[in-house]
Amino acid sequence: MFLAWLLFIGYTFFAIIDIKKAVIIWIPLHVLANPLIALKFTPPGISLSIAITVMLCFVFLIRRFMLEERAIYNNGEFILRPVLIFMIFSYAISYIFSIVSISAAFNQTIRYFFEGFILLYAFYRCLNDKRDLRLFIKSTFFIAVLVTSYGLYEFFALDNPVLDYSYNNAPHNSYTFSRMHYYPGLHKIRYGLPRCYSFFPLHLRFGAACVFLMLLFGSMYKYNYGIYKNKKLLFVIVMLLFGVFAANSKQGMVGMVVILFCFYHPRNIFSHKLFLIGLAVFAVWIYFPELFNNLFSLFDTNLAEEGKGSTVALRIEQYNVAWEMFKNNPIFGNGPGSLAYLKGSEFGYDAIRGAESVFLSLMPERGIIGCLAYFFMYIWLFYYLKDKMPKRILFFYLLTVFVIEVAGGRKDITLYWGMLIGTARYFQLYDSRYSPYAKANEKEVLLDLKKKVFRS
Repeated sequence: MFLAWLLFIGYTFFAIIDIKKAVIIWIPLHVLANPLIALKFTPPGISLSIAITVMLCFVFLIRRFMLEERAIYNNGEFILRPVLIFMIFSYAISYIFSIVSISAAFNQTIRYFFEGFILLYAFYRCLNDKRDLRLFIKSTFFIAVLVTSYGLYEFFALDNPVLDYSYNNAPHNSYTFSRMHYYPGLHKIRYGLPRCYSFFPLHLRFGAACVFLMLLFGSMYKYNYGIYKNKKLLFVIVMLLFGVFAANSKQGMVGMVVILFCFYHPRNIFSHKLFLIGLAVFAVWIYFPELFNNLFSLFDTNLAEEGKGSTVALRIEQYNVAWEMFKNNPIFGNGPGSLAYLKGSEFGYDAIRGAESVFLSLMPERGIIGCLAYFFMYIWLFYYLKDKMPKRILFFYLLTVFVIEVAGGRKDITLYWGMLIGTARYFQLYDSRYSPYAKANEKEVLLDLKKKVFRS
C-alpha cells in the first residue's frame, strides 16, 4: 500500500507539471497497474489505476475549463460523445427498474464511465499535434515490448516476480477476493503449456491487450509515414504475436486472426510482408503445437474437457440461462449488479457460471436498451471514423473488439478505444486523405487559384 501511495503522489506531481504528457502516457502505462496495487482495500476499494485515472480527469478538467488552457488542446468533436449520452441513459433507466440496490454495482459503474469516457475525452483533447502523437506512439511501443518480453520470460521461467510481489504484499480477505486470478508458484497449464499473465491480473487480458496494441503498430507498418522504421514495427508486431501465444487464450488467438484482416486482404496471403508473420506462427506451431488446441477445443468436447475450457455447446447452454434471466425484465433489465444476485438466490441461475461473454451480463442486467446502447457504440464509431481512417482497418478492428468481448466478456475499454483514437489521429495528422485540416487547406488553395485566374 505504501508503494501505491508513493506512485500515486509522484504521478500527481507529474500531472500538475504537464497534464498533457501525463494523460497521453497513462493510456498505455495503466496496464502495468494490477488491482492488488491499491491505495485502499476496504470498501470502497481504491486501486492505483482508478485513483490515477480519476486524478488525471479532475486535473485535466480544471486546467482546460477553469484555467481556460484551450489553445494547446484538440478542440474537435469528441468521438464518443453520443455513445456517452446513450450509455448514461441506459444505465440510469436500468437502475430505476433494478431488483437490487444501487450500491450493488455502483463502484463498477463509476469506474466504467471514468475509464471509458472521461479519461478518453481527456486523451482525445490532449492528442493535439504530431509531437503529442509521437509521445503516445513511443510510450505505447515501450509498453508493448515490455509486457510481451515479460510474458515470454514468464513462459519459459514459469516465474512472475511482479505479480508475486503484488500478491504477497496485499491482504487476503473478502475485500481482495477474485481481484486477481493469480497465485504465486501456481501457473495454470492448458494442453501442456502455461497460461502467462505478464503484468495483467488475468491471462485473458494479456492476450487481448496484445491484439488491441496490434492495431496501432499494424497500421503504422502498412501506412508508414516515417516515425518508425519497418524493422522496428515488424519487431514489435512479432512480439505481440508471441504475446498472444504466451497468454494461451482462445480469445486472443481468435482476435489476432480477425485483426490481421485489417491489414491484409485474403488475396495477398502470399505477400512477402505476410510471409514473415506466417513464418513466426509456423515456428510456434512446430515447437508448441498444443497452443492451437485452444482453437480446436471450441468444437471438440474432449479437448475442451482436457483444457478445462468452454465449447460452443457450453456457451449455448449459458445463453439459454441468460435468456431466462432476460425475460424477467426484457426492456430495462434487472439492474447493474443483478447477475450476482440471480446466480446466488432462489432463482437457481448458477448454470450461467462466470458469464464469460459481454451479452451474458448485458442481457440480464440492462435489457434491450442496454444491448441497443452497446450496438450503437460500434455503429457510431464506424459512421464517425469511416472518413478519418481507412475503412478496412476500422471495420475489422471494431469486429475484433466485438468478437473478443462476445467470447470473453468486457475487456479494457481504456486500452481498446484508446488505441482506436490514437490510430485515427495518426491518419488525420499524417495522411491528407483523412485530415480535415488538409482538406480545408486544399479548398483555400483552390479559391486562391480561381481568384488569380479570374484577375488575369
